[in-house]
This record gives sequence, structure tokens and C-alpha cells, in this order.
Amino acid sequence: MKYPILFGIITFIIGWLAQIIYIFLTDPIQTSPHWLLIAVLAIGSMGRTNMAQTLGFFWGLCLDIYGASLFGTQALLLAAAGYITGKLSRHLDANKLVAQEILVLTGTIIFFIGLYQIELIFRWPQKPHYPGFTKIILEIILNAIAAPVLFWGLSLWKGLWPGRIRY
Repeated sequence: MKYPILFGIITFIIGWLAQIIYIFLTDPIQTSPHWLLIAVLAIGSMGRTNMAQTLGFFWGLCLDIYGASLFGTQALLLAAAGYITGKLSRHLDANKLVAQEILVLTGTIIFFIGLYQIELIFRWPQKPHYPGFTKIILEIILNAIAAPVLFWGLSLWKGLWPGRIRY
């Protein structure tokens, strides 16, 4: 790819605008897929480790501004998800539905475990913010349903750019 920075900036803007529009059109309290987590996992699974962790960090910071979790938690967890997925991308075939589902299910579960552990450590005297077991299970299921569409869309988006992404 000739312009990886431009690809990253445009992908960031499109992803963040899609998240804002989705939050505006739906009730943010309801359970919904974690679109940006799935996008970070998809980009990382394409072997774009630096792009995935960079987008994960900046999307996470934006989510932290609007979120109920501790500031920096989403940024840390999304960046870590992008890094780990990117490093493991050589060992998985992201074009297969089974690999996408396992990646998203595992990534979502680890994301919630990390979110709870960080809340537990830094809000120690108080009760940590915990969304509830039912909401977590529903979000895992919704992420699994949304994953193939987002993986497909991001592979098409990457294909629109000439050359290879060097990240």
C-alpha cells in the first residue's frame, strides 16, 4: 500500500463515525455488539499488527471518553487485542468462518475478563463496575453474529487500497 497512514486515518474515522451513529440510533444501555473490538480483531487477523493496535488504542481512547469504565481501560485492552491477534495471525486462517468465530468469542471473553480485572484493581475499596453475566453472554453472542459481516467488510475495504499494507 502506498499510503498506510491515510488508510489508518480513514479507517479510524469511518469506524468511529459508525460507532457514534450506532450509539445515536440505539439505546446505549442495551446490549450490542462491540463493533470496534471486532474490527481490531479482524485487522489484526489480516497480519496488520501495528495498524490493529494503533486503531485499537485510539478507538479505545474515544470509547473511554464516552464510557463508564476507567479512563484508559478500553484503549489498553483494544490495543492489546490488536497486538496479540496480529502476532497470532500467522497461525490462523482469518478467511474461515470457524476461525473468525473462535477469534471473536475468545477475544470478547478475554476483553471482559481484562475489563473486570482492571476495574477490580483500580476501584478496590469500591465495588467494581460490572455489567452483569447476562449482558456479557448476550454481547458475546452478538459479537459472534456480527463477526463474519465485519471481517468480510474489512477485507473488502483493505482490497480497495492499491498494493499491500506494510504494517
